[in-house]
Amino acid sequence: FNSSILLFFDKILKGEISSAFGLVRPPGHHSNRYKCAGFCIFNNIAIAAEYLFREKNVKKVAIFDWDCHHGNGTQDIFYDGSENGQLLFFSSHQDGRTIYPGTGFTNEIGSGKGEGHIINFPMAPSSGDDIIQLLYKEIAIPITNEFKPEFILISSGFDTHHTDRLTRMGWTIQ
Repeated sequence: FNSSILLFFDKILKGEISSAFGLVRPPGHHSNRYKCAGFCIFNNIAIAAEYLFREKNVKKVAIFDWDCHHGNGTQDIFYDGSENGQLLFFSSHQDGRTIYPGTGFTNEIGSGKGEGHIINFPMAPSSGDDIIQLLYKEIAIPITNEFKPEFILISSGFDTHHTDRLTRMGWTIQ
């Protein structure tokens, strides 16, 4: 885990900066509550969200996860909600029937306090920029605006690029 992210949060909450960009690799989105998975040891994005809830009294956080692979660990951690705040999780990824980890379907919506706060966008292989832009413009951004998070965290994978030789998405650098 990279503690510079926590420093960013502190500076934002004090009004010293309005936003921050931290490059933390890997995002850890395959690690769940009980185990490491998919080359991920710590779920950095989940740690960051819980830090905001527990230590900074933030009430609402949204996480956008875009990657060829579903953010199954992050989904697992927040599937039943957080005891400390409200979390909205979006994962846009290649259809789980065609790639690891085989999860991230539209019927996986959360339960208990998390019900309706898990939103998956499984996409067919070779889906391009037009699909992802439409999903975020027409669905993710309006839902996020209605949710009114105090922080938006991004778990960004790089394997959605059309030149990636191991996966099959069609995104460009747009």
